[in-house]
Amino acid sequence: MINRRLLVFLLCSILLPLYALADDITFSSGYTRVVMKGENRTVELTENVTVKSGQIDIKANKIIISGENYSYLQCIGNVQVIDHERDITLNTSMLSYNRSTEFITIDGWVEMQDSKNEVSVSSAWLEFDLNGGILRLQLQTKILKSTSKGPMVCKADNVTYDRNSEKITLLGNAEVEWNNDTYKAQKLSVDLKTEEIVMTGDISGTVNG
Repeated sequence: MINRRLLVFLLCSILLPLYALADDITFSSGYTRVVMKGENRTVELTENVTVKSGQIDIKANKIIISGENYSYLQCIGNVQVIDHERDITLNTSMLSYNRSTEFITIDGWVEMQDSKNEVSVSSAWLEFDLNGGILRLQLQTKILKSTSKGPMVCKADNVTYDRNSEKITLLGNAEVEWNNDTYKAQKLSVDLKTEEIVMTGDISGTVNG
């Protein structure tokens, strides 16, 4: 039977490093399991899990925190990420977040609301460089931008969205529907600030007068 004081000491020695980084981690859950194996320590949280790291709040059915300085988060089931600093909300079923590199990777369906730029995103794969503000999206990708002339809908097989410059590059079956017009090309570049569209390769479209 393990001594109660020893158990408390062990738990503190494992969990306190979660608060030792520049961006502390705080969490709550219905069930917590701590695994120690060599130098690797893993905190597994299940049942109504909430994790906060800096300005980012994450909710999920299960979150596994691991890696050096607890930098790696694997989130599973009904995942919601709210980035209060960047004014972004992500909803998906599975997500990986590296706190050291500030990268989010999602291999599955994802919906994102970029309230700052009035942009909605949906895709089947996403890689998000939070620091650089660059999103790379693949498979069934659609970006919807609210404009004074109505919604602009951008679709393509591969999409790069730069949140800082508000520019979108669409490659492969690229299409933009906007103001009752349709533009299609192998590559489309869209400047959301100036509402300028540039097309290259196999260009076609319909413009309503």
